[in-house]
Amino acid sequence: MEQISDNVMKIIFSFLDLKDHANLGNTCKWAHKVSTHPYSFACNYKYKLSQHHIKYLSKHSARVKCIQFSCSIANPDLVHLKSLVNLRSLDLNDCISITNTGLKHLKSLVNLQILDLGGCDRITDEGLVYLKSLVNLQSLDLYCCIHITDRGSLALRA
Repeated sequence: MEQISDNVMKIIFSFLDLKDHANLGNTCKWAHKVSTHPYSFACNYKYKLSQHHIKYLSKHSARVKCIQFSCSIANPDLVHLKSLVNLRSLDLNDCISITNTGLKHLKSLVNLQILDLGGCDRITDEGLVYLKSLVNLQSLDLYCCIHITDRGSLALRA
């Protein structure tokens, strides 16, 4: 394994779920070193967030920079993201069960630069108010958020 570059290993780690990430990081000193770098966490549509995963995310919150939960997370799960203060990118694309209530839990992610809410079609103008605290936000994807109007977009900018 030591013949694989650190950069390639970081890419491999970025595709693992939390359990596999931890297990691979415990195989040897070199893998542990690579696993302690800031990493991304991706979930596919079949992946369900368990208490184990949430605990792991919280424990390693300082290193988590990017999370992709496309289709696999709901409002109650978002409360567990509050501790991820160093999070820079959050992809919630097509998480159709997310509503304005869920967006309340994102307001503490002040370092967030990229937020993808595309396809979260239950979000309305009123929910965008919770995103006003995301002062470092550079990119917000609201593609197919059919209940977002110009009024909501303008309120977010104000």
